[in-house]
Parts: sequence; C-alpha cells; structure tokens
Amino acid sequence: MSIKEIKRLIRLMSDDEFLGLPKIIDMQNKAVPLLQKILMDSQQAHFIHQRALICLGEIGADAGFDTASSYLSSPDPVFRIAAARAIVKIHPDKAADLLIDNLDDEDISACNVKIQCLAASGQTKAKPVLNKLKRNSEDPFIRKSVSLALKHLSQEGQT
Repeated sequence: MSIKEIKRLIRLMSDDEFLGLPKIIDMQNKAVPLLQKILMDSQQAHFIHQRALICLGEIGADAGFDTASSYLSSPDPVFRIAAARAIVKIHPDKAADLLIDNLDDEDISACNVKIQCLAASGQTKAKPVLNKLKRNSEDPFIRKSVSLALKHLSQEGQT
C-alpha cells in the first residue's frame, strides 16, 4: 500500500462532484485497504472520511464492513449516516442487527436514515422493531419515517 496510491484516491475523492467515485469502485477490493488507511488518518478532511465510507459501501467488499460499522457510533451524524448506508450495501443481514441496536440516534436525520436502511435490508426481524418504534416514538417525523419503512418492507414481501 503506497502513499502514491493513497494520494491518488484522495484526489479522486476531492472534487466537488465526487466524479472519481466510479474509478474508485472499479478498483474493487484493491481500494478497500487504502480507504481504511485514509479513514484512520485524522489529518484528512471531514468530507474525505465521509466519501471513503461511501466508497466502502459502493464497493461492497466484505473487508469494508467492520470499518464502516465502526462509524455507526461516531460522534458525527454525517459519519453515522454514511456508515448506515454503507453497511446495508455490504451485508444487509448483518447490517439489520447493527441498525436495530442503533436506532436510538439523537440526530433526527441519522435516525431517519438508519430506519430507511433497516427497511432496505429487507429483514423480517426489522418489522417488529419498527412497529415498536412507531408506537413508542413521540416524534411525528420518526413515526412517519417508520411508516414509510414498514410500507417498503410490506411491498418487498409481496414481490
């Protein structure tokens, strides 16, 4: 793993439109350890870390799952959102269990994304958890989000 390769990935993630994403995805498993190295570098810009998590999800390699899931408990909701999206793309089954354990997010946007990712995982175990959350949540936004997620799960069950 060379510094030159890491710098190349950072350049690909640095433009405003994130046009380098397809090139990073094309690298497949070769990019995963480089992305992990970038995520460990605290000197990197916030948006580079976010984009590295996005790349892990888009690549979908098993090796990126643990790295992405470790960001579910990040103090930053942007990272929690990126992590939720990434893990459901990598391993929907494992992601469902982690998301179920992390639905109590204090950030409304992160909680919403986790609910939608849980529904996207298509796991039947998600339905009872979502029903309970819908009954117990005092937040109308969360209840609406859960309703949409349950609708998605019901539609998935019909196909």
